[in-house]
Order: sequence, then C-alpha cells, then structure tokens
Amino acid sequence: MIKKYSCHDNKDNLSIFNSLYTSKNVLLIGPAECIVDELGDITDHDFDIVVKLNHHWNKYNITEHGDDIARLVARHDIIYHDLKPASYSKKDITSWVEHNTIIVTRWSEDSSRFNTFRERVRGEDILYYNTPEFYNDLHLYFDSLPFTGIYTLMHILNYMPGKLTCIGFDFYLNSHYIHNIKIHKKKFGGGHNREKTINRLRELLPTYNMLNLGAMMESCLFNIKEEDVKS
Repeated sequence: MIKKYSCHDNKDNLSIFNSLYTSKNVLLIGPAECIVDELGDITDHDFDIVVKLNHHWNKYNITEHGDDIARLVARHDIIYHDLKPASYSKKDITSWVEHNTIIVTRWSEDSSRFNTFRERVRGEDILYYNTPEFYNDLHLYFDSLPFTGIYTLMHILNYMPGKLTCIGFDFYLNSHYIHNIKIHKKKFGGGHNREKTINRLRELLPTYNMLNLGAMMESCLFNIKEEDVKS
C-alpha cells in the first residue's frame, strides 16, 4: 500500500492549519456544475470548516435543496486562491473581510502575483497564508503542476481532518464551468496534466478513510476509462 502523502509548510503555518483541520469535519466545495446535484446528497450540515476555491461560489441555483444547504454554500471560511488579478474584485475583498475569510495561496511573498494581491488588500483586515513549499512538493509528487483543487485537497489531508467531504469536482471531464467557460477535455496548458493527476490520486486517496467524495469525483477517479482521462 502506498504511504499517505505528507509534506510540510513553513513552520509558522503548521499550528494554524493544525487548529483549522486536524480532527475537524471539513467541506471542500469545487467549481464544477455537479455541485448542484451533489449538495442534495449532503445530510450532515454541521461542518466545522467550509473551504472554497478562487472566485467560484454562489454561482449556481441551489435553492431547491433548502435553507441549510444555502447557508453552507454562502460560507467561505477558507479560500485557496490562485490570485489572478482578474479573478477577484473589491467586492470579493469586502466579502472576505465581512466573513473573516482566510486566504491561502501557493504564491510566495516575493512573487509578483502575491505583491499585487498585497497591494489590493492593503489596509484591510485579511488573514492570509503562503504555502509555496507545499505546492512545490506536490509538483514533484504529481510530476505536473497541481490544479488548485488538488493542491487544496492535499493540503487539507496533510493535517488529517476527522472527515473531509469533497463536492463539485469533475477534472474538466463532464460539466462546463462558471460563466459558461468550456475547457476542451483534451487540452491543458501551464504544465497541468489530468492523466498524471488522476493516476496519482487513484493510488493515494483510498489510503485516507476519512474522505467522502462526491459522485462525480468518485466516478472520474475510479470508473472512467483510462483513455478518457488523457490530457
């Protein structure tokens, strides 16, 4: 059996992430349209932490699932963000302040993307953490650049939550995304590789018994044909 993946953040980050995730009941919400159906499968609404990615939230009509689910989707306790300048606005920053949202990013403090972010949130009361070492370790492990969602998933697992529920992930295989942006399933840029990512996860994730995967993610990882996941 493959050993559980483990790597380390900057020492200053260890205690905060231990307190956020270790033994906690965590919900990770991805950006794919399958979130609409998968939210209906959630019966446990008592999550300690709700984690989201980038600017993807509150974009789907989930009113049919009731008020408890609507409140879950409205939460963003932690956001793992790629900090593309076009992907967040002053309105988003205001929302982060209002919700006491923690921003986690793979970008180092001396990167131009992080410096732009720092300038844009200057004077705001926002808590953020940089985890470039962790991301770089994942890059080596997956032999390709990790998607933001996989970086987020692995970072949470590194702190051994009591339970981690993942919904809204389809690896760009089945649903179209926010703002009707479609990404052709055979083409990826920027060093991402879906085939390598899925093959690694197929080996790794069964070793984590606290995982509760959404139906689409489960299908993409364990039921889809090998030739259909090639990037």
